[in-house]
Amino acid sequence: MWAIEKEIIDKLSIYELMGIIIPGFLGLYAFNLVSSTFFGDIVSISISNDIILGAIYFFALIFSGVIIHEFGEIIQKYIFIKLWNGFPSERFLLDDDTMYSIDVKNILKMAVKERYLLEFPKYTSKESHQIFNLFYTKLQSIGRDEKAQILNAQYGMVRSFIAGMMILTIIYGIISISITYSHGFLFAKYDIFLTCLSILILIILGRRLERFGKRFADYIIRGYYTYYMETKSTEQSNLNTQDRELSPLQYTASNKKG
Repeated sequence: MWAIEKEIIDKLSIYELMGIIIPGFLGLYAFNLVSSTFFGDIVSISISNDIILGAIYFFALIFSGVIIHEFGEIIQKYIFIKLWNGFPSERFLLDDDTMYSIDVKNILKMAVKERYLLEFPKYTSKESHQIFNLFYTKLQSIGRDEKAQILNAQYGMVRSFIAGMMILTIIYGIISISITYSHGFLFAKYDIFLTCLSILILIILGRRLERFGKRFADYIIRGYYTYYMETKSTEQSNLNTQDRELSPLQYTASNKKG
């Protein structure tokens, strides 16, 4: 691997690597598929300097990955969020959500009131999501977000794969229709098969995306719940220790002052 590429990769986060770079291969494949099908040849660059050629392909990979990533954001906003009735992070504190028990939600609401001085008469999806972000920020500040980063990166990668596969499905569908119209069904069987296979992969990836989204949200919420209960236990233990260290006279005086 050339030095310039290695330096760039070293600076990329796991989210950028899994959510942009890896899905970028799908974008380049889709671009070459369109080029070879409708223009008769794949796109090739004739440069004798391997370093320059490698850098061009590498930045083309990044550019392709960014486009697919943005397309994935659009698909998420207009398709998946509607299918899921919102993100898990937008629902976990709502009264009618069954992700967590009423007791757990009450403890989380108590934590929000104690630690962030926030209290709402009735939680909405917007407020629930804001609290989720506060939980996530706290876990990041205390270094308990390593697995969350991996889950978030996996979610981003699958979402980008869905965007890439949707592009390929459309391309395969257009090719199938074109060949069927010009040469007949028998000549288009392979492309029809690829279209159906792409649709099946899209369905599987959609289920995986929902699962990764739930796992990511659950990890953050459970992580903060555990952190809050640990700190509450520590605080109570410290108070008990202070009470035991007081002499009977000091303890009585302390009680009178209280």
